Amino acid sequence: RGLVALRDVWEGQELLFVPNSAILWPSKARELRIGEDLAARGASQGCLLAVCLLLAEKGLLDTSEPSQLLKLRECYAATLPPVEDCGHFPLFWDLERSADLLAEVERCFCVAQPAAAVVFEAIEQLQERIDAEYQLLRASVASLRSSREAEALDVSRERYFWARTMVLSRSFSNPNAVVGEEQGRGGGYGDDDQMFLVPFADL
Repeated sequence: RGLVALRDVWEGQELLFVPNSAILWPSKARELRIGEDLAARGASQGCLLAVCLLLAEKGLLDTSEPSQLLKLRECYAATLPPVEDCGHFPLFWDLERSADLLAEVERCFCVAQPAAAVVFEAIEQLQERIDAEYQLLRASVASLRSSREAEALDVSRERYFWARTMVLSRSFSNPNAVVGEEQGRGGGYGDDDQMFLVPFADL
């Protein structure tokens, strides 16, 4: 990512400030019953972050927080590309058009057909993995249907794929994440989170 600056920018100069409380972490989802249920079912951090985004979009991520914060996240979700503009993302490719897609992969990635086939296979596996996550979400929603969060997450496969696409394309990695044997022992918020979404910083 890069920016075009119309004036001098000094090293270390603050260009944008987003309060830590506005950041979307997988931990935020785990604080909710449905997030806890999903985590127990083995949901990935990407899945939990997608759940955060879908709830933030409806102002339901954490209703105990200040209304300005809920509105900020809601506005952020509204600025993201709509589903109908996501056809170029691999999660939305129709893999039944394999011949056309292989040619498209060759053109977009500037690779020969054997390499394009490898890319195509990786995309197919990604779609299967995200579809499995969606089935997890469906099972969790069904088991907690009476909760407001579950009702808000009763979304279509296309809508979940949209949220996962936003996570895949816009999330930041957490260089301070506590992983491996130490996972779960961090003292700060988000210590166990490998990724997060920062409203309006994913230019």
